[in-house]
Amino acid sequence: MGPSNFEILGISEGATPGQIREAFRRLALEHHSDRGGEDERFKVIKQAYEDLKRGKKYPSGAAPPRPGIRPGETEADARRRNAELSPCTLIDYKWNKQSLFL
Repeated sequence: MGPSNFEILGISEGATPGQIREAFRRLALEHHSDRGGEDERFKVIKQAYEDLKRGKKYPSGAAPPRPGIRPGETEADARRRNAELSPCTLIDYKWNKQSLFL
């Protein structure tokens, strides 16, 4: 998982639109290819700014971290762990067992 748009622009998540714009302008002056910066880095900064203007916290194409998945754990492991801990699993099992004998 890559950095969030806020991290790309070097600002906190509670930044105001003015702070977002100011951070973008500062980084644009530093990384624009006309000023000797890297074109690829500028594109990432510009995309982060455009995404934040639209309200997207993470870059286009990047998935935000999924709640309930621990670091180093696959999605299948998380589903299996959650199914084992879920009280509904036992209730569903009992209901299905009873309905088989009706």
